Amino acid sequence: MSIKYLTSVLLVLFVVNQCIIAHENNHHIDNEVVEKLQKISSLSAKISCELCEVGAVLFDGFLERNASVEEVIKTSTDICSAMKIQQPDVCAGIMFAYAPIVYQVLIETDLTPTVMCHKLRFCTSTESKMQHYNELNQVASMAALLQTKPNYKDTKLQKPKMDTPYTGIGYILQLTDIHYDPYYLEGSDPLCGKPLCCRNGTGSAGFYGDYSCDIPLHTVKAIFEQILEIGKTMPIRFVVHTGDNPPHDVWMQDEARQISSTDVLASLISTYFPDTIVLPSVGNHESWPSDEYILPKKQWLLDTLHSCWTPFLDDAELESVKKAGYYTTLLQTGLRVISLNTFDADILNFYNLLKHSNMDIKNNQTDWFINVLEQAEANNEKVIVIGHIPCTLKSDPNDHWCEVYQAIVERFSQVITAQFYGHTHYDQLVVFSDTATHTKPTGMNYVAPSMTTYMHHEPSFRLYEFDFDTYEVTNYYQYHANLSQANEPGGNLTFTVAYSAKELFDMPDLSPQSWWNVAQEFKTNATLFDNYYKHLANSPFKSTCDDACRKKWTCEVFGVTSQLFDQCLGV
Repeated sequence: MSIKYLTSVLLVLFVVNQCIIAHENNHHIDNEVVEKLQKISSLSAKISCELCEVGAVLFDGFLERNASVEEVIKTSTDICSAMKIQQPDVCAGIMFAYAPIVYQVLIETDLTPTVMCHKLRFCTSTESKMQHYNELNQVASMAALLQTKPNYKDTKLQKPKMDTPYTGIGYILQLTDIHYDPYYLEGSDPLCGKPLCCRNGTGSAGFYGDYSCDIPLHTVKAIFEQILEIGKTMPIRFVVHTGDNPPHDVWMQDEARQISSTDVLASLISTYFPDTIVLPSVGNHESWPSDEYILPKKQWLLDTLHSCWTPFLDDAELESVKKAGYYTTLLQTGLRVISLNTFDADILNFYNLLKHSNMDIKNNQTDWFINVLEQAEANNEKVIVIGHIPCTLKSDPNDHWCEVYQAIVERFSQVITAQFYGHTHYDQLVVFSDTATHTKPTGMNYVAPSMTTYMHHEPSFRLYEFDFDTYEVTNYYQYHANLSQANEPGGNLTFTVAYSAKELFDMPDLSPQSWWNVAQEFKTNATLFDNYYKHLANSPFKSTCDDACRKKWTCEVFGVTSQLFDQCLGV
């Protein structure tokens, strides 16, 4: 789900209330009102804040009238269609999926409209910001006080996945945001007016894909085949699959479609990498509705992961997945991987607004995460953390989660050796710093670009060069293909190295300190920043970046929370 969909839901809830008030007073909403609301929906973020607050306040009244869920869905769908916010079938699917969840959360939460809208980042008033940041500072200070719980498993009992440890240089393959579309149709219309196209009509959708659409399954297979060829000279020791399997047709989805997408890609990865360790993480699109996750409502999702990830994980790891969607594995003696369930980080997960959200239950993921890291520290292990939604403003993360996460990264900076994430579809760098002064680097998160071409990206994958003696990332190679050339008559999808990190940024090594130095230099060295910006969107559609743009994207590197991002921008 995107902010665009969220705006649509809030706008429709506003209109629904107006319709009900009009009906109760025996009058109708005229075209002038509809036109004004359409104008509101298309204006700036400031108007979006006003819209959010108005919609939230009026929805309180809607709840007081004790309207049924069916009424909310039907009326909101009708209004969405009448106002042409989306096409009718898109309106119907979005409202059927999300309106009941918004309804439920607003019933159960005692958040004021202002606080709720700020938590969703629609509102940025100085007063609400300060209140929000004070709350978050309290959260961060609490993270250091969390104690090891006695009921967690002793990780010393885990058997390493590798009987014979790897030594020397090897490679870690990261696959992320594949988003394959089982309904993609070559020669169809890529500009159909819906959030996702390339499924019908007549148009320019090519054999391998289109920049406006998700990729077909045969393109995924073609990519995997080239990876195997590259792996002959760059041996892949294990695969990290950081989530997002289904296409972006969020208005058409249901549990069965989501299950199928995860099953198909897990089977395909197992087929192409049968003798390679594969370590998956769950993406926000694996759920239905997309982004929405809370237990026990979404136990079906964990059951799906348990089933689909059986070829990759052992019984203990699968047990952890089925319980909560995260797990840890001992790759080899001295090297551990932690795979997180980043629905806790998802700002669009409305369930995170509840007091009984997954973040707030006893023995939650945060407690478990800290416990595993404490044991790793005691066992003299290095840890690679993998997940889907990273702490960078581009990913719209939950500040609550990211405040705690940055404190954890600082506390275990000598234990966590790498972080691999996806989600944004961009090629991003995220540098963590100490929570007291933010002047010293504490960790590095690599955010890899998407395999899908959706929203004008080239298809891509990444290989990390990893020293299995020192347990350090020593370089990485970003691969991409030119989709336009591939779709030409007689063309093939051919992957080349877009860049290697060490050479592109002229780095002595890839330590957090070296990344800190590079990112600091972005502020004054336009050439070095341009090297970063050139690959950021991984897109053939190039844009220029002025001083304000450079400052924004440099602040993204350091802005692991909205507070840090705002401080960096000076707002």
